Amino acid sequence: LAKQDEHWCQRLIQQLDKMVESEPLECWSIVIDDKECPAIVDELRMDKSIAIQHLTANPQDRDRQMPAKVLLVMRDEKPILLPEPEFGLRIGDKVLICGLAQVLPKMLWTQCNENVLRYLIADSNRDAGYLWRKLF
Repeated sequence: LAKQDEHWCQRLIQQLDKMVESEPLECWSIVIDDKECPAIVDELRMDKSIAIQHLTANPQDRDRQMPAKVLLVMRDEKPILLPEPEFGLRIGDKVLICGLAQVLPKMLWTQCNENVLRYLIADSNRDAGYLWRKLF
């Protein structure tokens, strides 16, 4: 971030302000590993592609993104600043996220629940039903 110019920083602040409106912004990090993201790791080990857009998708409606933004991915000790939504995650990535506090519990479902993650990455939901959509 220190290498970015003021205009770039202002655009980022505007994006974040628009995303969170008047709510306080929270930041947290996750590591794509067996402990923090078992569902993601399992899918990656089966050669499935998991992108940032899947991590930030609403588990109740995969077509909607939650109010969260990935600020940084550390991969092999190299920082990737503001990766695109299509950016593919890998085992061992360290991910810095900011957004509304209400996003974190929903994101945990994506990280840990294989059914939720498969719903988010699939073209269709085999388990789609009223109860599934209401719960997840």
